[in-house]
Amino acid sequence: MEEFTRNVRFRAAGSHGPFINRRAVVDSGAFMSVVDYDTGKAMGFRRSPNDLQNMHKFKTDTGRGGYLKRDMELGIGNHRTIVAPVAWMDKPTTASAGTTLGTVPLLGRRGLFKHYAVTFTGADHKVHFERTT
Repeated sequence: MEEFTRNVRFRAAGSHGPFINRRAVVDSGAFMSVVDYDTGKAMGFRRSPNDLQNMHKFKTDTGRGGYLKRDMELGIGNHRTIVAPVAWMDKPTTASAGTTLGTVPLLGRRGLFKHYAVTFTGADHKVHFERTT
């Protein structure tokens, strides 16, 4: 079962644009956070001429793709924001029927879990964050 947190706001690190608010999947098994191409653009991410040589490629049983490493400013609930690395997908993706892949940001451990004590509770299907730094 996927666990969601509803109070997530983020934008490209260093940008002065508005935060966008989205529901995000919290995945303790994911090394790094991931946002799809369109969400990254809405956050303020832009492509540059050097991106092709900095592209990280991957292959799964459903296809091939790539991502660019970026930093995002992330806020959860009323806690102050943190900067965390994020994998920005290199092109728009199409979600498989009935899944959230490519449409809902995924929050992984890197950069996030060092600032928060994260507790998953099965009884109420929630994720609780307590700021530690």
